Amino acid sequence: MKPSLLLAGVLVLSHCQRSASTPPPAMPPTPVEVLRIVPQPLVEWQEFSARVEAAEHVSLSPRVSGYLDAVHVAAGAMVKKDQLLFEIDPLPYAAKKSQAEAVLARAEAALQTAKSEAARVPELLAARAMTQEQADARISALAQAEAAWKAAQADRELAELDWQRTRVLAPIDGKISRALVTVGNAVNLGTTLTTIVSVDPMHAYADLDENTLLRVQSLMEKKQIKVDEQGRIPVELQLADEKDYPHRGWFESLDNRVQASTGSIVLRSIIPNPSGRLVPGMFARIRIPLSAEQATIVIPEMAIKTDQGQKFVYVVDEKSCAQYRPVVLGPSLGMNRIIRSGLKEGDTIVVNGLAKIFMPGMPVAAESQPTPKP
Repeated sequence: MKPSLLLAGVLVLSHCQRSASTPPPAMPPTPVEVLRIVPQPLVEWQEFSARVEAAEHVSLSPRVSGYLDAVHVAAGAMVKKDQLLFEIDPLPYAAKKSQAEAVLARAEAALQTAKSEAARVPELLAARAMTQEQADARISALAQAEAAWKAAQADRELAELDWQRTRVLAPIDGKISRALVTVGNAVNLGTTLTTIVSVDPMHAYADLDENTLLRVQSLMEKKQIKVDEQGRIPVELQLADEKDYPHRGWFESLDNRVQASTGSIVLRSIIPNPSGRLVPGMFARIRIPLSAEQATIVIPEMAIKTDQGQKFVYVVDEKSCAQYRPVVLGPSLGMNRIIRSGLKEGDTIVVNGLAKIFMPGMPVAAESQPTPKP
C-alpha cells in the first residue's frame, strides 16, 4: 500500500475516535417569560348566575267598577306615588255621595230632636208631666237616632271613598307599562289596568349551592368575611356586556329552606340602580365575598397546565430549569386565577413559552413579566 493512503486512513480513524469520546453539546436554554410570585391583598369572590327583579311590582286594578273615562300617562313613563293615572266615570259615585250626604243630614236633624226631647225627661218626670214609660221611650229614641246617625255617617264616608277611587293613583314610584284597557271600556274590581315596577333599587336573585352556604355561614360566625362601612356583606353585579362588576350592592337575605331537588338556596341582594340600566327580568353575573381582605397568590390562567386532571405550573429553580409543581386552584379573576396551595412568595413561574417545555428539568432563559392585577 502506498504511504499516502496509509496516512489518510490513520487520520480518518483518529478523527472518528475523537468524535466518539467528545460529550454532546449542552441543550440551549429555552426562552420563556416568567412571573415572580408576590402575594396581593385582595378579597376572594365567588361568582353566580343571577336574575334581576324589581323590588316592588304592582298589578294595578280599580277599586270601583264603571266606564274608563281617561288615561293620563303614556306607556313606559316614570311615575310618582299618588300621581293620577286613570279616571273612571265619577257621575254615578258623585250621585251616591250626594244621596248619602242627604241621608246624613236627615239623621243629624233627627238626632238633634231626640237629644232635645231626652234632655227634658228629668224635668217632666219631676213635674209628673210624663210617665216612666214615656221617659224610657224618649231615651230609646235618642239611642236609635244616634245609631242611625252613625250608620248614615259611615255610608257617607263609603260613598266619599268610592267617589275618590274613581281617580286611580300610582301606589308606588316606578316605571309603568302600557294601559291594558282603553277609554270607553267597562272595568271591574278585578280588571288589570296596567303594571308598575320600581326602578331603584333592584333585587338580584342567585342560587347558592349548599357548600357555599355553609362556608358563608362559617365566615359570618367567625367575622372573617368582608363587610362595608354599614356592616353589610357587599355584592357586585355585571350584565352580559359589562366588565369589572360595576354595580355594587349588598346581601339582604337568604330564603328559608334549601331546595331538595337542586341542593341550593336563593340569595337576595339589593342593588342600587340610579341610572335605570338594570331592568326586571335581566340575567346577570353576581359575586359575593368568601373572605376578608388577605394576602393572596394570583397568577395568569395561561400559566396553568393540566396533566391527567392535575393542575400544575412550571417553577424556575435556582439552576434556571423548569420544574413541575402541582397547584390547587381557587376562583378565577378574569384572566387570572387564585392559587390556594402549591406556590409561595418568591417562587418564579413560567407564564409564556410553555409549549417549548417538553419535560421538567429543561433549562430556560427567563424574561420577567409584571405581577398581574386582580
